[in-house]
Amino acid sequence: MKKFLFFALLSCAALAGKAQTSYSLYIDGFPYKYTAAFSGKIAITFTDQYGEFKLTQTNAVDASVYTGYRIVVSEASSCQFKLTYGGSDHYPSVSVGENTGTFTSNLTAFELQGKSAGSYVTVEEAYLIKADGTEEEMFYGGDAWGCKYDVYEPAAITYTGQYGGNYINDPETNEPFTYTYGSGKKHTFTVTLAEALPQNLLVELDENGEGYAWINLMAGESEYTFVIDDAACTKYDKTTGEVTGHGDEVSYLYIKCDEDADSGVYPFTVNFKSIVDVVSDADAEDESGNDENVEQGEGNGSDEEVGEGSGEEGNDENVDEENNGDDENVDENTGGDNTDEEVSGEGNSNDEDVSGEGNDEDVSGEGNTSGEEGNTSGEDGSEGDSTGIDSVPAASGESVYYNLAGQRVDGSTGGLLVKDGKKVLVK
Repeated sequence: MKKFLFFALLSCAALAGKAQTSYSLYIDGFPYKYTAAFSGKIAITFTDQYGEFKLTQTNAVDASVYTGYRIVVSEASSCQFKLTYGGSDHYPSVSVGENTGTFTSNLTAFELQGKSAGSYVTVEEAYLIKADGTEEEMFYGGDAWGCKYDVYEPAAITYTGQYGGNYINDPETNEPFTYTYGSGKKHTFTVTLAEALPQNLLVELDENGEGYAWINLMAGESEYTFVIDDAACTKYDKTTGEVTGHGDEVSYLYIKCDEDADSGVYPFTVNFKSIVDVVSDADAEDESGNDENVEQGEGNGSDEEVGEGSGEEGNDENVDEENNGDDENVDENTGGDNTDEEVSGEGNSNDEDVSGEGNDEDVSGEGNTSGEEGNTSGEDGSEGDSTGIDSVPAASGESVYYNLAGQRVDGSTGGLLVKDGKKVLVK
């Protein structure tokens, strides 16, 4: 009979209009090339009469070190402990609250047992009591039969050989994560570890028992982000690297170790903290502002080109209307502290070409500036020092470019130039 557990980390939530789910790792009672250690809260449901869950990692508990136990239970129905010592089995009942007991010789078994199918118990805390009266938290054994259980603490997975691994499990449904090609969804996973990954892992997309695509998690980091969408389902020829098609679905999403005995060092342990999936529409525009081309942006962003922005702050290279930010090219700015190369509105700024008031290199209005000569640089003769380049008229029908030394140059030169009487950044 298949035996299993998974540790559930968080519940479903909504984040900025996107569904967020915290996943778990499915841990088999008879694992393939890995072992698991975990402690703390655990909810067990027994599927078979006298199904058992092992409470300790080792088969023997040394009675010269430990003399008893204390286990706190929040709910229970028709369950009992099974303690084997002194050559016989003992079956104290499990009750809600603190369950304590002693043993006089080495324990060879310490388990929770369901008296019937459908029995259940939720353990909040579990401790072994030492001979000096102090307590030590139990780390559960992970071996079980006739039950399923949810662990609410992070788990430490010890990989013992190549291809050892676990699949990502949905704690709400107790079903593996799945994805269907063409669903129009994008799953952005973030895997967080308690410490840096000691050895390479990989994420394997599996369809009906066959892996067909892989994502590397390289050693040295403690947080990894990867995306499962239609593009991730692409199949490649392993020899030529050419695209051969795509998978129709992801039946299982594994986290595995792939190092062989020559390149890998076994065993090694990975301390998982959380596995979070944020689901969005694959074709939805990113409204957070990290887009290369946004026609109408609103809010904080680091956008290269924004047509009409009404946000208050942003690091945008090209903004036509109101935006207080560090922008390289702004046509109409109605105020704010900026570091912009071309601004025609009013504001206190460190800008190279500003027709309003400010401390600028080229100002056609009033202000203290750092120009080399003259008190006028604008067509209207308003006061102010200049960089030595007055307003330069453009020939009819074409744009004329000058460098900052006043020399006429070709527009393809690039850099900071004067175009039709205004400074512009030509890329």
